[in-house]
Amino acid sequence: MMKTTMSVVISAAAALFFSACGGSEAVPTRTGTTTQALTDDDCTILRETINKLREEVKSCNPAGTMNQCNLVLEDVCCPISASGGPVQEFKDAVAKYKDQCNYACTAVMCQDPSQGKCGLDGQCHP
Repeated sequence: MMKTTMSVVISAAAALFFSACGGSEAVPTRTGTTTQALTDDDCTILRETINKLREEVKSCNPAGTMNQCNLVLEDVCCPISASGGPVQEFKDAVAKYKDQCNYACTAVMCQDPSQGKCGLDGQCHP
């Protein structure tokens, strides 16, 4: 099977979301390479799974110890700070998505996740 690379246009809302992240490191535009192993519907389901797992790995306790949010995980476009949970499942899902689904990351500014802090919302933030 021949591999193909295709760009996906991100909606204005998604582009606005990504640009709102702020940060100090530009991420070049990237696209997924696929062997067409997953259908668009499968990729949508996998992306929804990643979104749910992201919430879990970023979950923290604002009243807890300071030793939280000290993990750095690769996400689809920008690395994130995380606290724990289903880390390997998240890594596997992101790797599968990046390998088998079409996606695009605009030239957004990613924040450095290595100094993550637990926010009042119970989520790790860079």
